[in-house]
Order: sequence, then structure tokens, then C-alpha cells
Amino acid sequence: MPPPIFNIVSDRRGGRTAWSSTVTIEGQSIQARYWYDGQYVHNAKEDAAEVALQQLRVIASPTGSRPNGRHYSIGSN
Repeated sequence: MPPPIFNIVSDRRGGRTAWSSTVTIEGQSIQARYWYDGQYVHNAKEDAAEVALQQLRVIASPTGSRPNGRHYSIGSN
């Protein structure tokens, strides 16, 4: 599998610019969920990578479910 290709995108919003990212993996472009201030643009890349990883896990799983493992939650049992 070739390495992922990240693209940074911007959107002018009033007097500020918001930044986000897309990642292309094997020809499929996946967009980050959120927009960030310029000083946090690295978070946009991480967000796009996380979305891609979640999608790849669903595609790779034969039933479309999550892999087996322990799940923890905070709160009542």
C-alpha cells in the first residue's frame, strides 16, 4: 500500500482562516471532521488520519464490525 497523501485546506471565515485536512489512501479521499485555527493545523491531519483508520477498519472487517477486544467506559457499570 502506498503512503497516505495529506492535503491541507483552508476556508476564510470573516477575519480569520479555518484549516482542515484530507487524506488520500489508495485513491479514496477522506476529509477530517473538524476545522482548526492555523496554529493547530497538525490536529486536522491527525483528525483526517483517524477518520481514515476508522473507515479502513470497517472495510477490512468481514462483518463490518469492530475487532474483538475489551471496551471500557467511564460511568456506571
